[in-house]
Amino acid sequence: MASIHRQKGRANWYCAFTDASGKRHFRSTGVKDKLEAKQISNNIELAVRESRAGTFNQSRARKLIEDTFSLIKSSSGDDLNQNLISEFFTNWLADIKTRITLSTYQSYSGITKAFLKFLGQKADQSITQLQLHDIKAYRDDAQKVLASGTVNNHMRMLRLALDSAIEQDIIDKNPAKAVKNIVRVDKQLRRPFTIDELRKVLEAAPEEWKTAVLLGFYTGLRLGDVANLKWDDIDLKKGEYSVTTKKTGRQVISALAHPLLCHLRFLEKTASNNYVCGRLAGVITSKLSIEFNGILCEAGLLKKTKYRNYKAEGKRRKYSGLSFHCLRHTTTSALKNTGTTSAVAGDIVGHDSEAMQRNLSLIHI
Repeated sequence: MASIHRQKGRANWYCAFTDASGKRHFRSTGVKDKLEAKQISNNIELAVRESRAGTFNQSRARKLIEDTFSLIKSSSGDDLNQNLISEFFTNWLADIKTRITLSTYQSYSGITKAFLKFLGQKADQSITQLQLHDIKAYRDDAQKVLASGTVNNHMRMLRLALDSAIEQDIIDKNPAKAVKNIVRVDKQLRRPFTIDELRKVLEAAPEEWKTAVLLGFYTGLRLGDVANLKWDDIDLKKGEYSVTTKKTGRQVISALAHPLLCHLRFLEKTASNNYVCGRLAGVITSKLSIEFNGILCEAGLLKKTKYRNYKAEGKRRKYSGLSFHCLRHTTTSALKNTGTTSAVAGDIVGHDSEAMQRNLSLIHI
């Protein structure tokens, strides 16, 4: 049985206890208050009992330390901030929101929601209880329904968030850093659309999507940049556009291919708002991708599938080989079919203005 004692000439209380092997110890509690010393002594006794029973581990040690600290703080009239896992991630998201792009914030929010749901009741425990095996179990579970690259993105966000906890002296070690990324054995291989397939897409697409497809094909811009392109970004008199890409932050000033310029001049006459693609603006890219997938199905290029069925069965969807991003590959392929060299095609996809003006105007769909 652990007990507390005073030593002559010493300000702090001492604790006498017998460890699991039967060895006797006499250690300072580090506190002057008798009640606080008694609380420390009781938890030492509890740790010894659990050690004898074989149930004492690293997680329980951290819990006892935290409980002891909490009791001492409470006895002095102060409340200990428990830093629950759910509260920490919610606060971290709110703090980082102003320092990241909207799409990144939406991605982080989704990852956080999925992670806390996986943890279940443990999400309401102290963040000091979050262990390596929790992170590893989440990674392995996510791999059942997500692509390996997406799972690795989840791991990167968890490492970033928990690094912040270390900076705030909430935890002393990041459990996510010891969990390795998974090998990307399922990397998506995109292929270009054929011109015939592209025509089918344009026939099946609603008006705003027709414009988006033409922009994607003739400019090589990514879906998010296309959807949020404004008329203010386009100079129809000069026949060029200027935009800062969301993913890379690169400012692009480039000529508009003649077929696209003609389409935009016609479209501008009936424009109802400042966004070139109308209602597509402001919609998160993942939802736009799903919507475009539906257009590919309507065009007869893909077989309709229900994502919810895959998720319910614990399976991961297989990449179809076609997506909006494939328009960039289609541009390169079409240019090469006109005799354009790889170097010039690369310049066009990289938004070289002179190359754009010289070659893309040759391609009509």
